[in-house]
Amino acid sequence: MPPPPDISAFKRFITAPEDCAALLSSLRSSPEPADIAGVITPLTVDASPRGIIRARPGVHEFLGVADTLPHAFWSPPIGMLLHIAQPDPHSNPTTIWIGRELWPYGPALSQLTPASLFIDAPDAATRLWAAETALRSNAVGLVIADGRAFTRPATQRLQLAASAANSICVLARPASEQRLLSAAASRWLICPAPPPTQGHGWSAQLLRCKGEQPAPHAPRVWRIVIEHETGAFRVSADVEHQPRPAALPALRESA
Repeated sequence: MPPPPDISAFKRFITAPEDCAALLSSLRSSPEPADIAGVITPLTVDASPRGIIRARPGVHEFLGVADTLPHAFWSPPIGMLLHIAQPDPHSNPTTIWIGRELWPYGPALSQLTPASLFIDAPDAATRLWAAETALRSNAVGLVIADGRAFTRPATQRLQLAASAANSICVLARPASEQRLLSAAASRWLICPAPPPTQGHGWSAQLLRCKGEQPAPHAPRVWRIVIEHETGAFRVSADVEHQPRPAALPALRESA
C-alpha cells in the first residue's frame, strides 16, 4: 500500500461526508467557471490520450492497469491520471479527485495545480454522487474518479453533467470491467510499458471514440513515460503496437 498523502501541501483533502457536501454545495454557487471554460480544439491536432480528452468535454475511461479477473487486486493508473491532470493554461484549473485509491502521493503532489481537491468517497454510490455534484457545480474543470462498478446509467448521468458544464470527467476502472456498457466518449486500455531507461511507463490504446474521430492515420496506441529525475512526461506514438486498419471501425461503437 502506498504511504498516505502529504496533506501539509496546499491541496485540500476531504474525508467527512458532511464536509464533502458543504464544499460541493459552495462550488455549485460559484459564478466564475463559465468565463474560464476549456478551449475546444480539433481532434486532428493531437490524437494522444491527453489531446483527445482535453479537447472533448464529457466522460472518458481508463481501463487497467494490474487487473484481469473480477475481485483481483487492482492498481489504478495513477501516473496516467497525473498526466491528464497536468495544469492547462486554457482551462479551469479546479480538479477534483474522488476515491482514495486514486490519490497521488509523495512528490507527485507537487505536479498538480494548487486548485486540487481530494474527496474520500467510500463506495460506488457516494463516488457517483460526488462526481455528478462536482460536475453540475459549474465550478470544476476536471473530475477524476474511481469508476469501479459504475453502470451504464451512472456513466450516462456523468456524461450529461459533464457535457452541460463543458467539463471533463475521467473514470479509472479495472480492466475486468471492459465488457460493461458505458456512455463514455472515449475508452482507453492502459497497460504497463516500462521504458528502457529509468522511469515509469504505460501504453494507452484507444478502444472507442464517439463523435468526431481522430484523423484516419493518427496513432491509436501511445506510450507515456514519467522520467524519474525530472518528473516530466514524454508522450510518443507506439509504432510497434498499432492496430491493423481493419480494427479501426471498432472505435465508432456506440455501446
